[in-house]
This record gives sequence, structure tokens and C-alpha cells, in this order.
Amino acid sequence: MRLVMVARDVAPANALESLFAYIRESGVVDTHGIFGYGKPFDASLDAINNSVGSATVVLLGMSSSSSLSREELFAAEVAYKFGIPFGFYSDTFGTFRRPWFENYREKANFLFVINEDEARSAKELFPKARIVVSGNPLWENFFFPKKTRKAVRGDLTFTDDDRVILCPGGKNLTVNLLHLGGVIEAVSRMDKDHKHWYVLFSKHPGDPNSTDAYGDLVKYSRSPLRVVTKEEFSGSDMISGADVVIESASTMGIEAACQRIPVIEYFSEIALNRLEEANGIREWELVKLGAAREVRGNITDLFNTILDLLLYGGDKKLREVQERVFPKPAELGTSLKIMTEVLKEFSGL
Repeated sequence: MRLVMVARDVAPANALESLFAYIRESGVVDTHGIFGYGKPFDASLDAINNSVGSATVVLLGMSSSSSLSREELFAAEVAYKFGIPFGFYSDTFGTFRRPWFENYREKANFLFVINEDEARSAKELFPKARIVVSGNPLWENFFFPKKTRKAVRGDLTFTDDDRVILCPGGKNLTVNLLHLGGVIEAVSRMDKDHKHWYVLFSKHPGDPNSTDAYGDLVKYSRSPLRVVTKEEFSGSDMISGADVVIESASTMGIEAACQRIPVIEYFSEIALNRLEEANGIREWELVKLGAAREVRGNITDLFNTILDLLLYGGDKKLREVQERVFPKPAELGTSLKIMTEVLKEFSGL
């Protein structure tokens, strides 16, 4: 088997990198990963053409915009032209619906999805592909944080009495500013003593803006706001130390749910429109499943939801749903095993 994988966005690149390592460790050394991790590829289109053209099977990510998916779409075209089996990895809810992959829906040989519900929906769009419920190999790790709550809060210099609100950022500055502005406004309505309420903004690794872009929010927020980059502390590593995660359609919300941390999906109108553009729908699966509370642009509702989850016991019911929807896996590595076997099959092994 000569496997070639191409993924631009951070999340699919990290997931396929773990598959890359797993397959190589299993003895298949002729495996090639072309990953961007949210940044421009080092490899040229000519290099991708040569690599994909000599593959026996090709696995592609499905990145979050048509421009970010350019190399993935190019690789799909090369594989299709040479008759090489290829497929896509839909790493989270609704990824397979992204319209810029439409031309390859009837050409793909296989599609990996995260659960049975996604598989049923995907079959309508990918009628000729084999739909495989593989899960997400990274999500298995979500249940096992690297550090305890106490250790993370110690590293971030928070005490047990502090209320820590974690806000994962995205790549779009407008969405980030609207999101953070709403959270800051809601937190400002807490009691007059704000010194025990803290907002952490985890800057997305693919966010092209400097931390200075968020300077006025930090300067004028009544409650302390800290912008944290991946060089200081990754967003994932901060989750176990948070009291609540307030986000909008981020994988970190799923990670928080797996760790039984309360999640609020806070959507500005702009965020909803971008979600619809990317996934074709104006709703997020985590909310539909009941594993997160949703607030759409209303600061008062956001304020009341924070109070309910952190002070009035609303987190108990939410955690019960999270435990049912995201049961802790008995064994790590299940997703990688499933994906490997399917790739070997399409490679002719």
C-alpha cells in the first residue's frame, strides 16, 4: 500500500497525522502525509501531483473554505484522473456537506464519518461512496486530559474560588470580536466585585491576526481578559481547568463535553451565517444532541445561562446528557484501526 494523505486545516491534519503514525508503526512505511496544520502547504501543486499520482489509495481532509481546500480538491482531481481510489475524512459534524466538495461527491470511493447519524445523512450526498463510521481518532483522546483541573489552574495562576470562562477563537476576526464582546458584556453584569471572574480567549492556531487585534477588548473589559496563544498554552490543554466553555461550533466544545465541562454555544448572526456557508445549516449538532446550551446573540440570555450553569445547578443535567452522548471509550485506537483496514482494502491488500 502506498497511502497519500492531504489535509490543510488544523483539526483534520492532526487527526490524519495520528493515522500516519499508526500506519507506519504497523509496518506500512510507504505512507506520505502532506499536512498544512492551518497554514499554507510547504509542498507545491506539482509535488502533490507527483505524490498522489503514484499512490495506491488517497485520503483527503475537508477543510473549512474553498480556498483552504484548494490542495485537497486538487489531489482529489489527480486521484480521479488516474483512477486511484480516494476518499474524504469528515472530521466533525456536517463537514461532508461543505459545498466546495460537491464535484467529488459522486466520484469518491469512500468517506469516513464520526457516527451513525452522520453516515445516514452522508449517504444522500455521497451515493456511490462507501460510508464508514470511523469516529474521530482525536476525540478518543478528549476523555483523557493531559493535566488535572488543579494543575491547569495552577499553571494559569487561578484559585479554586475563581470563575474561569474559556472562549475558543476561530480564524475570522469579525466573528471573534463579536463573540468576545458578547461574553465580556454578559460577564460585566455579574456582581459588582468582578475580580473572581476571568475570561480566557484561546487564539486559534490558524488565526492570522496578531494579539494586538484584541488589545482594546483586553484593555477595556471590566473582568480580566487574557488572550492566550498556542505558544503559551494550547486551548485543549486549558479545558480541564475551565468552569465553562463558551464557543461557536468549535471542536473544543466537543472536547469539553467529553470532559463533562459545561458548554454554551454562543452564536452572533455573523457566526450563524458563516456556519451556514460552511455546513449548509444554521444549527450545530452539539446543541441538537443536548450536550450544549445555545444562545443566539442575546446578551441577557447569555448572562442567565452562565448563572444557571455555574451557580444554580443547571450543569448537572447537561453533564448527564454529555455522558450519554459521548460515552468514554473502553479502548483507545479504535478509530485508527477502522480507518487502516478500510484503506488497506481499497489499496488491494
